Amino acid sequence: MRRLFAFTLPLFFLIFGHAQGQEQAQEQTKTPVAPIVRTDLNETRTIPGQALVLRITILVPTWLPEPAVFPTFEVPNVIVRVPSRGTGPTSETVDGETWSGVTRAYHISPMLPGRFKIPEDTLTVTYADPQTREPVRVEVETPALEISGVVPSEAQNLSPFIAARSLTLERTVEGDPSNLAAGDALILKTVARVSGVSPMFLPPLAPFTRQNGLADYAQSPMLEETEDRGVISGSRSEAVTLMAEFAGSYTIPAASLDWYNLDSGEVETVTLPEIDLIVSGGPIAEPQSADDSNTGFWKSAGVWLSALALFVVVVVSVRRFLRSARFLELRDRIINSEPYAYRQFKRDLGTRNFSRAMLSAGTWKRRVDRLHPNVDWQEFTIAMTRLGSGFFGPDAKGRPRDRIAHWQAVALAARAVRRRTAKAVRSGHRDKLPPMNPVAQGVNGPEPD
Repeated sequence: MRRLFAFTLPLFFLIFGHAQGQEQAQEQTKTPVAPIVRTDLNETRTIPGQALVLRITILVPTWLPEPAVFPTFEVPNVIVRVPSRGTGPTSETVDGETWSGVTRAYHISPMLPGRFKIPEDTLTVTYADPQTREPVRVEVETPALEISGVVPSEAQNLSPFIAARSLTLERTVEGDPSNLAAGDALILKTVARVSGVSPMFLPPLAPFTRQNGLADYAQSPMLEETEDRGVISGSRSEAVTLMAEFAGSYTIPAASLDWYNLDSGEVETVTLPEIDLIVSGGPIAEPQSADDSNTGFWKSAGVWLSALALFVVVVVSVRRFLRSARFLELRDRIINSEPYAYRQFKRDLGTRNFSRAMLSAGTWKRRVDRLHPNVDWQEFTIAMTRLGSGFFGPDAKGRPRDRIAHWQAVALAARAVRRRTAKAVRSGHRDKLPPMNPVAQGVNGPEPD
């Protein structure tokens, strides 16, 4: 019995060790668990201006070392916005284990009646590998969606169509409309306040009189939008300056606006009353006689001839200046300056041409170092290195979209260097220390053009 036990015990450990080694090898070669991405749309039909809720949930078995890059969903005639507190952490139990992640809610509002397609888009998820804890980056395609804007039957005749929970109109006058003289002016302000829809759906409300003897000058409208727990509200303000040119009586006509009440399901109307203006006195300028008209003609001709002569003198002077040595010296000084090199680098950075950006970045750096040798370039150098690895490194075959963050990082780092340089210039500080190795500077030669 002892011989049998002595024989089987090593055999048992041999088999158990082999099985355990196979299990460890399988765990080491196991493919990383893919993240879970869910897309939920609460409805597909809504009233124009009202929001549908699209929710995207991302779950991973570990954690997210970098924020997820969500799509923007830019669609013509559709408003897509992320409400305040629309993005937050989440967790769920998957196969008995707790997965963590993030969720984002989009409010999608069609601006017009009809069907609208939200195309596929890509979101980027970076999570920690369950085995190695190294970051793993994956891209997930979101499915295409289709939504519809539908006008209720009670509001089919509304033009423009406005659906809200409340809508009010208010008009005020700065000035006395009953006591005006020719040449006086007053300001007419119209404010529309709306709740349950964005104020961008409100039409123009300021009156344009088009009356002889009464001139109007409209200002640009002002929109203010707020959000409270997902409910959009705001106002549209318009101002018109009315100037009286002749004596008489004028009337600013009444105005009305029809809208659909989302709470009652009925069409309601808001109105603005008419305003009467009383202007006394004569016109701003008396009409001219025939003799005055002839005199005015010759005066106008003299003015035009003087203006033409002045124009010729200016053109000749400008041409001489452009050919002068002073202008050429000034042009060379501008082209060889640090601000010019920075603007050239920004233009090349905007073209997304890495080779041109590298050359202009070198020129800009040399000119900054010539003025301020102690500027810290570490952050900028790291950003340019990461950008270059996207073109010539192991990630060179990635999509261009992967490099957008690197381009933005380079731009931010360049602005940081520019701010430090500008601050030194404003304070009147300039590094006085000469280069540590003037011999090496001579070997490198002058700055290339």
